[in-house]
Amino acid sequence: IKYINGIYHRKSIKVIMDTLDDIYQDMGVDEKSRFKTFSFSRRRIAVFFGSSNMIVIWIFNIFPLIMMLRIYLTANVVVYLYPFFFWWPFDNTKYFVSTYLYQIYCGQIATFQMVRKFQCFENYFHEFPFKLIFDVLYMMILAQVTTHFRHLSESFKNFIEELSQRNEMTWKHKQRFKYLVEVHKTLNQQCDSLNRIFGLPLLVHVILATLIICFTGFLVVSQSEVFLLVQYFSVLAISLIHTFFLCWFGDKIEEE
Repeated sequence: IKYINGIYHRKSIKVIMDTLDDIYQDMGVDEKSRFKTFSFSRRRIAVFFGSSNMIVIWIFNIFPLIMMLRIYLTANVVVYLYPFFFWWPFDNTKYFVSTYLYQIYCGQIATFQMVRKFQCFENYFHEFPFKLIFDVLYMMILAQVTTHFRHLSESFKNFIEELSQRNEMTWKHKQRFKYLVEVHKTLNQQCDSLNRIFGLPLLVHVILATLIICFTGFLVVSQSEVFLLVQYFSVLAISLIHTFFLCWFGDKIEEE
């Protein structure tokens, strides 16, 4: 749902990103330096989330092979295990290697829906070492918005302090105040657009994440097999981390 929604609204998403970039380009040199300082920590969060997704998907890709090897060495029996549960209209044991590789490919596509394959996003995420999923795209936009709000708050504080020292509002101050108000209005409009674009997919995500956390938590408690326990726990951890970051970014927007 999130992937289809992102494709459907890709032009609107690009407008939001272009608008945020225009605000950044209008800043002075010192303001850009402060903005980059604010933005750095939040970009690291998005990189961490994308990296953790990659780790989880490769745990599922590799662990079945380890379990097959352990069963063969202990019981001298060949058992065919796969990363995910699939139904095949043929005897997949005859084509085990190709079937296994196909599951790895499907897992990569399902987990890392490629944002950068859309040309309109290439200029924004060319420095990232992995293909971005739309969840990370949403977090990156939220990070930009919250950073802009924080920078705007600092700019208003500096403006008030400067004005209180001079005890008069010059034409330059009026223009500065007008610019800050316009930026605040623009950021509010982008927040409304984000809510309109991502509201439904995030609602579905929260519902599904709740079910995943409950069912996976039960499997973690009831499971005694070490390798399966690691797999289930990794899914539980990434679901909790994902939900936490979405809530954290949303809270930062409200706070700023």
